[in-house]
Amino acid sequence: MSVINSGQIEFWNSEYGLAWARYADTVDVMFAELSDAVLGATVTGAGDRVLDLGCGNGGTALLAADRVTAIGNVTAIDISGPMIDRASDRLTEADIVNAIFILGDAATYPFAENSFDVIVSRLGCMFFDNPDSAFRHFSPSLDTGGRAAFAVWRAPRENPWAMAPVSAARDFLEMPARPGPEEPGPFSFADPDRVNRILAALKQSEARDEMGLGAVRDALADLLFPGTTTIQTRSRYFLIVPWCYQAIEAKRIRHPKFGPAVDKLERDLIAPLLQHDDVAGVFGRVSGDKVKRLPSSVYWAGLAAWGIRKLDFTQTRYHRHIDQ
Repeated sequence: MSVINSGQIEFWNSEYGLAWARYADTVDVMFAELSDAVLGATVTGAGDRVLDLGCGNGGTALLAADRVTAIGNVTAIDISGPMIDRASDRLTEADIVNAIFILGDAATYPFAENSFDVIVSRLGCMFFDNPDSAFRHFSPSLDTGGRAAFAVWRAPRENPWAMAPVSAARDFLEMPARPGPEEPGPFSFADPDRVNRILAALKQSEARDEMGLGAVRDALADLLFPGTTTIQTRSRYFLIVPWCYQAIEAKRIRHPKFGPAVDKLERDLIAPLLQHDDVAGVFGRVSGDKVKRLPSSVYWAGLAAWGIRKLDFTQTRYHRHIDQ
């Protein structure tokens, strides 16, 4: 096992890891909405290959295994022996055969390239010694067009659920020192500037077109700072995307032809946009109409955050909803 995250490995294999394993069911009840959020954000479904980072006792992985059905699979990894043991026991108890649990460090584990359609984490990605390096390491395992979502804590002052018990116990117990703002710990992703630096480490020229790395960056940014992801840099698309949808709806095109019609219209707009002087931020600037990710998928969360999109649907569900 890697020694890069040696402090965290020691901590999560101590009595603290045993305690989290002991209360696995209670933890899952408390964080059920977070599991639903990351799986919903990635639209995890039948046939998907899912990677769960920092899986803990396996709560999210077990839910994902049900969603992907027998034609999909789930790989879940954690550095905690006690929690991986508990997760494996739960897997056997539930008679689930399309998931595996790995005792290992996601920052160094040799994931195969393009081996996952979805990467998720429920409060598990804030504990890397070097998150920039870790994200660069596992990002190539996400296949082209893949999706990712990570649930993390904001600042302590914004988390009374976590901090109220600490405040109450401080007078009676010797509390461990709080980690520094960039040290591994529950609040290490609380600073927006730091998160943006981590996301920027993933950004490469036309990564969203060629490598699928943008899916990691965008999903994480959408969860932390909805409506202000690092590549939502051209406000024109907050007008263009709704116009595309209104134009197709006006033609009374319905599912299953609705999504492809929007797709074609977005691609048809690439060439006219590239005729202007300011082409920075134009989707397809390098790849043209062969671009992998289109503005609507990147700006979908932002449209809701700014009140432009009213229905709280994923993009796929919205396309289906057009029939109703």
